Amino acid sequence: TSDVLNIVVEASGFMPRYNLQDVSQFSETIWENHDLPYYSDQYSKSVTPGDEMSLSYKAVDVFGDSVANLRTDFGSDCGPFFCGDFSVADDDKFTNASGVVTFDVTNEVTMAELDELDATCAFNAINCQDAYSSLEAHMENIFYAETHYGGWSSSDVLLVSTVRSTDVADMGLYFDGSNGEIDTLGNTSDDNVAISVTPTNEDGIKLFGISASIEASEGAYVFANGICVWWGCTLGNPGDDVTADGWVQSSDYTVGTWFGNWEDSGAYGWVGTGTLNGTATWTITVGDMTETRTQDYHNDYQDARYIELVNTASANVLSGKVTTLQYVITDRFGNTVEGQNVYFEKAGLVEFTSSDPYTSSDENGLVSVDVVTPANTQGSSVVTAGFDDWNYASEDLSDYGVSDGNDTATTTVSYAYKIPKIIVKKWNKGVTVIVKNATNNFVRIYLDGKSVKRFVPVTSNAIRKIAHLKPGKHKIVIKVKGVTGLVTKTVTLKIKKK
Repeated sequence: TSDVLNIVVEASGFMPRYNLQDVSQFSETIWENHDLPYYSDQYSKSVTPGDEMSLSYKAVDVFGDSVANLRTDFGSDCGPFFCGDFSVADDDKFTNASGVVTFDVTNEVTMAELDELDATCAFNAINCQDAYSSLEAHMENIFYAETHYGGWSSSDVLLVSTVRSTDVADMGLYFDGSNGEIDTLGNTSDDNVAISVTPTNEDGIKLFGISASIEASEGAYVFANGICVWWGCTLGNPGDDVTADGWVQSSDYTVGTWFGNWEDSGAYGWVGTGTLNGTATWTITVGDMTETRTQDYHNDYQDARYIELVNTASANVLSGKVTTLQYVITDRFGNTVEGQNVYFEKAGLVEFTSSDPYTSSDENGLVSVDVVTPANTQGSSVVTAGFDDWNYASEDLSDYGVSDGNDTATTTVSYAYKIPKIIVKKWNKGVTVIVKNATNNFVRIYLDGKSVKRFVPVTSNAIRKIAHLKPGKHKIVIKVKGVTGLVTKTVTLKIKKK
């Protein structure tokens, strides 16, 4: 026999914490919270007289598990039922099976009371005090939940401001532009813009819990979001490198509420940047108001990271004929780079038409050089184009998902002195294909749409036979691709029965 010990693990209920639910409708607030219950999270919302709110809190223990059937009080540290301004249907409830308890709160303030108000009643965790005495029609209250049994517990706190209207009359848009230089490295940059809003109603009272969103044009971005106060933004300081540190978000960034500071110093803010040459546009919407701001961006010649040949066909030429090799220079974002100096070098019989083939990229990031080979020659030579100024091509940006740069581009210039010639001769049950002047070219022969032979001639006179053709019509296509381009010949023939 053996003894069996059954252990049932349940939420302890020790040190319960109440997490305010559905917080997307509120503003998260920077507030000196040392006097609030155990370093709670604080939220804020502006309401009008007569508004009703259902505030749900979820009780969790020290392990994060929900606590069911926990008796919970709802109230304020200041005054009975919030100085008489709000009422709650039942301020003593139990959490449900999911640990959630909901309190229905009604704003009992009347518009007449607001009209007569010459000072505001502000609540914090210590006492009631006059505040914002210069602001009319504005009341503040603190809501929170706590365990009915007392002891160590904490609760998220909601600060509620009563105002005549929650319609946004002024979004208080602040836009701090940058120097407009596109940042291409992984260091702290000054190409970012700071954008913030401080919405107020027609009375000039700050509003909380107001929907705010920002949308960026193509090539413009928004970094996260942060609460911007006098020392900067808590998330994404305008001095941080938005571009290269992997912080760039999608072109659209929307938040459910305006995150404001309960004190006068705060505003909701974003950090933006641009990665394309041209004008970046941000569209900011707060409530029903929309405004736009722009910043012109440009890169620098030092941002050059890649150089490549534009038209590869230009590297296949007839000997003795001048051809132009054109290259494009771009940065890590694909912008063309103007003003980067480029040198050219050669190896082989190819010659530059200019005695000093040194140039700089134009407004489209393009550079070009003319080359020619001696007449009646055949073979290949090498042309190298490279950056001649300091640049970012060699910088390791792999941590930011950027491919290795290349500050040189090597082009093989192939040349021939004759255009390939194709001859087709028919015989009893087959044909003979003769390809002349096609040394080192690629040849493919198709019979009735199917590739049957492919080869690279090593002599100037290559011969291939196709035998045992069945009686009937046949279509033969010969394609020769080489330094002089593509040469094609099509022959239709008929093989008779014996």
